[in-house]
Amino acid sequence: MKTTSVILSLIFCLGFQSPFCLAEEAHYIISHFDINNNDAVSFDEFYIVMIRKKGNAIYDTFSVGDLNQNGVISASEAVIFNVTKQEFHHVDKDGDGEVTFQEFSSVMLHDMFEKFDLNHDQLLKEAEFDAVLD
Repeated sequence: MKTTSVILSLIFCLGFQSPFCLAEEAHYIISHFDINNNDAVSFDEFYIVMIRKKGNAIYDTFSVGDLNQNGVISASEAVIFNVTKQEFHHVDKDGDGEVTFQEFSSVMLHDMFEKFDLNHDQLLKEAEFDAVLD
């Protein structure tokens, strides 16, 4: 299934003003995210670059749910995102009943990462971007 909105979001997050020339942008995205130069992007590399590029925007989204501004989102605060208990527990990785920014951003970015990882090998390669962008 093609996930155009996720792709466009990623392209705009990287500073592109237009979704045109997508093949060239796919190459740029891989080269920009590929920290260890192995022609593939791991989730850790993806996470690092996205937090560097868009950490403030992700934190702003997190802050919407942190109603009392204590640095975590409780299950009662999470209702603002219209999430189910199951979805909340999916994000609450340590099971303490609260979602930290680390948990929130990790799950949010991992969901985006998985949309590009067509062969589910936990690595993004240029061919996967090309396939999704076609």
